[in-house]
Amino acid sequence: MNSARSLIDSHRRSLAWIAGVLIALPLILAGGISPVLTLALPLLALVGLLVMRWPIVGLALLVASIPVQDLASVGSGEASLTATRVGLLLALFGYAATITFGQQPLRGSRLLIPFVALVIWMAGTAATSLDQAAGAADVFRWTTALLTLVIALQLLVGASKRTVLTIIAVTAAVGAVEAGFGGVLGILGIGPASFRVENAFARAFGTFGRPNTFGGYLEMTVFPVLWVSVYSIGETFRRLSHYRRLRPVGFHESSEARRDTIRSALLTGLLVASTATMLWGVLLSFSRGAWLGVAAGLVVSLVVALRRFWVTVLALAPIVMLAVAFASGQLGSSVVGERFGSILDEARPFDAASITITPENFAVVERMAHWQAGWRMFIDDPLTGVGAGNFNASYPDYFVRSTFRISQGHAHNFYIQVLAENGIPGLLLYVTVAISFLLLALLVALRSTDAFSRALALGAVGSLSAVYLHNVFENLHVLNLSVQISLVWALTVVAHRRWRYESSRDDGDVEYSRR
Repeated sequence: MNSARSLIDSHRRSLAWIAGVLIALPLILAGGISPVLTLALPLLALVGLLVMRWPIVGLALLVASIPVQDLASVGSGEASLTATRVGLLLALFGYAATITFGQQPLRGSRLLIPFVALVIWMAGTAATSLDQAAGAADVFRWTTALLTLVIALQLLVGASKRTVLTIIAVTAAVGAVEAGFGGVLGILGIGPASFRVENAFARAFGTFGRPNTFGGYLEMTVFPVLWVSVYSIGETFRRLSHYRRLRPVGFHESSEARRDTIRSALLTGLLVASTATMLWGVLLSFSRGAWLGVAAGLVVSLVVALRRFWVTVLALAPIVMLAVAFASGQLGSSVVGERFGSILDEARPFDAASITITPENFAVVERMAHWQAGWRMFIDDPLTGVGAGNFNASYPDYFVRSTFRISQGHAHNFYIQVLAENGIPGLLLYVTVAISFLLLALLVALRSTDAFSRALALGAVGSLSAVYLHNVFENLHVLNLSVQISLVWALTVVAHRRWRYESSRDDGDVEYSRR
């Protein structure tokens, strides 16, 4: 290990130049095709220098690129250079700079092992699939998610609280802008006719083009912001109290405490405003899956957060249930009530091939038809499925009704889609990855006494609970949304390491250093 470190140290400048060339090469090649990108290369070079100086900037740009990945693309098709791909290149450059110039040890997690195995298995199924180009594109999306997790672990594990809060603040700002943009469009009624709601306004869809994807992005983003805002509120009051104690001593003596209080108050304001805006965006998306996911995330994370008051929670549960039942009755004739009531209809199994189709049940039957087509693909080859990314390519051979002979893009159930495309091993590997991070987040949220670690863990518990449930009705791993999920997974590991650090420090043994 020491010899490897010495080798890296002696050649770190050469390695940095090699990494820079390898990362810049795709941009240069694309720039030769696109005049716009050619003009943007100086700006990218400047950003590259910033990333070399502060590697966390690369990760922040990657996270911020998710909502605009299709709006700022160069080229066409799967080979296009999107904002997220540029963000990934910059984040990789920051990762290389951290290891070479920063001489940081490699950081990771054992939970990367099943994730790597999942990507390898997907690559194997894609190699023998009907549409290998679609398979390669799907594998690339999952590789992007894997690399995001690797980079986030390297930059955030062991980092200072300020660095972690920087990523949370970027997530909050981007999420608020996306939710605000989508919400305003919805209120103005801008969107396809199929998105209209009682001819008054439209379902919010933001930059994603689809309300369900828009709602899914917000639900996986809002919970870390929500729970860190709760932590930040308490921190602001603590700093304000500290400043009040120092203020009588003198203006100069209390200047640092005053600056800390102002910074904390500004961060709290951003996080609280972002949380409210994103929840508003989820509501206006009229995505039943997002509503259900957010409700589940709130319930699970609240129950975990109030673990010391479970007796009180259980005592209040009947009152809350009665209030919800009353509210549902009041909303029974409204659009919100109708959409809430239709959630059970979508989850109830039936034969999409024989049921009578009406305007009221068309969407539900279409969803079930895709579930059944995916199940047929799995039954046909339960080991490898039809190949990663090949649900659409194989759909014409498996549709259950001519009315729905054209695929809508995915199976409308991520777990069925994994079974259809990657077989039983693919589903087992994904579930292993997903549940491992959720259990780790629950462990930290239930046992940690460090307030910041608990806030990160509760945010992960809320997001993961919401996404895993919503995936029963949608595929939330499209359009590189997995980048955001990987960030939540990374924050789970960060919370765990911080908790272990606090525990070991109490015992007089330091496992790793935090800058």
